[in-house]
Amino acid sequence: MILVARYALILTFFLSSCNWQSNTETKVTGEIYGTTYKYIFNHPADKPSNELINQQILEELNRIDLIFSTYKQNSEVLNTSLEEIENWSQDLKYIYNLSLIISEKSKNAFNPLKENTLDFSAIAKGYAVDRVADLLTENQIDNYFIEIGGEIRAQGRAAHLGNWRWAIEDPFSENPRPYKSFYIPQEGISIATSGEYRNPGHIWGGGPRDILSVSVAANDAARADAWATAMYVLGLDEGIIIAETYDLAVFFILSDGNSIQSTNWGSIFP
Repeated sequence: MILVARYALILTFFLSSCNWQSNTETKVTGEIYGTTYKYIFNHPADKPSNELINQQILEELNRIDLIFSTYKQNSEVLNTSLEEIENWSQDLKYIYNLSLIISEKSKNAFNPLKENTLDFSAIAKGYAVDRVADLLTENQIDNYFIEIGGEIRAQGRAAHLGNWRWAIEDPFSENPRPYKSFYIPQEGISIATSGEYRNPGHIWGGGPRDILSVSVAANDAARADAWATAMYVLGLDEGIIIAETYDLAVFFILSDGNSIQSTNWGSIFP
C-alpha cells in the first residue's frame, strides 16, 4: 500500500524583541507499518515550505516500509535470510548490526531473530523516524517534531518559539491521557516507549512484568526503540542495572503506580 499523506500549513504569529514576526508550521500525517505517523517542522514565513521535502519524505517512508515490513509479502526482510547477508541492502545491514550490539548489551532481551526468522519490528519504526530527521536536516530544517507509532524525535522549537513538549501515556487509564509530560531539549533527543497495556502479548521475549511502561531517550530513535523493548523484557531490577551500566536514559512506570528513572534520564529531563 502506497502511503498517503495529508498536508496542512498553519500560520502562527509570535512577538519577538517588540517586533511582529511570523513562522510557518507544516504538519503532515499518514500511515506506515500499520500505524500512523506525523511530522511537523517550522520555518520563517518568507521561506515557504518546499513540497519537494514532503515528497522526499513520503518516498523514503515507502522505501523503508518495503525493506522492513512483516506484512508486505514483497518486503526485503521476508524474502531473505542470514545466509544472504552479503546481498542485503545497506539499511538492513545497518539495522541488523545495531540490533546485534543492543542484543549483546541487553543479554539478548532484544533479539531480531524469532525462531530463525528476521523481524525488526522493534526497531524499524525508530529507524524510519531517523530517516525523516536526516532528510529534514539535509533540507536545512532545524526545528521539527517527528512521531511514528509513538516513537519520537524532535529538536529546536515549535512555531510559537517554545520547546517541543511530549507526554508519556498513562497506562492505567482506559482512555489515552498523559501520565507525565516533558519539554524536549532544543539540541534534540529521541524517545521511544514500550509496553503491553494496550496490546497484551505483542512483545516477544517474555521476562518479568513488574513494569507497565518503559520509555528510553537516546540520540537516535532506532536505539531508543530497541532499548525500550529490551528494558520492558528485562524488567525493573535487571533493566535499571543495565541502564546505569551503559548510561541509558530510562523512565519506568511500575505496575504499582510508582515510577523510577535512571540517572541519565534526570539529566536530560530535569
